[in-house]
Amino acid sequence: MSEDQKELLRHFLAVLAYRTEKAVRGAPEDFGDFGAGRETRTPRELVRHMSSVLGYATTFFIGGIYRPEPLPTLDGELTRFHHVLGLLASLVDKGDDPVDLTPRQLLQGPLSDAMTHAGQLAMLRRLAGAPVPSENFIFAEISADNLGIEQPLPVAPNQVWMGKVIQAAWRLSALFNKPIHKTLTTTAVVLLALACAAGAFWTACWSLRFGLTPRPPLPAFQTIVRLIALALGLLLLTFRRDSIERTTYLCAVVAAGASALFGFGLRATALDVIRLLFHFLAYALGLLVSLRWLLRQRKETVERSR
Repeated sequence: MSEDQKELLRHFLAVLAYRTEKAVRGAPEDFGDFGAGRETRTPRELVRHMSSVLGYATTFFIGGIYRPEPLPTLDGELTRFHHVLGLLASLVDKGDDPVDLTPRQLLQGPLSDAMTHAGQLAMLRRLAGAPVPSENFIFAEISADNLGIEQPLPVAPNQVWMGKVIQAAWRLSALFNKPIHKTLTTTAVVLLALACAAGAFWTACWSLRFGLTPRPPLPAFQTIVRLIALALGLLLLTFRRDSIERTTYLCAVVAAGASALFGFGLRATALDVIRLLFHFLAYALGLLVSLRWLLRQRKETVERSR
């Protein structure tokens, strides 16, 4: 067995120790005998089976048969599991190849089997009403020298609020797959298209009729609205990838920024030209984006009806 193979197998065993202990840490006292249904193993029986699987792996190194007897408590099963885990790791450390088994087969067989059952332990925790706290395992402090029960606490636990935000975003996106919400979305886009058309028409008429005639200062409320529009446009720019949409948001940002400067009392001919031009471009492109979205929805509806 090569050094790289030994290192990989030892690390995998350490990961198994870490994930198994995490799955039972803080579990209710009666969790060991929790039954999820007929013909399903309890957590205590699962850990015994994991010990059996790892013990079976040791027989390819030392021969014999490994059949562990049931123990009365989950703690007892966990102690035996970590003992067998350490025994297997010591056999891997010696570097001898298992008899009639390659290191790859050892990994894809008994070791992967045991890891699957560690995941089942975590699933049973959730079914028992005491879910395991989430964690980013990439940053977990896992050491090949630590295969015992005492495992380190998570280094990068996922915050509760993060999980709630992700769940809320998923639910929000699911809403738009329902017919009534698609109808509301389509209605909103139609109204947006009408507003953009009206805005482009009004901006063009104002420019043709009054040109760069000085306007009275903007009220404070309208200036604040421009600043909010500026921030919203910058935010949308970071999320959208479509070139036309990004151009639309960019024009809206420039238009809102120019209007905000106007509201703060800045007066310049160039600023007036930029403000009017980019208002017109933002409205016109907004109309284009809205119509394109509506046409795309129409095409999808026709294709689904065939």
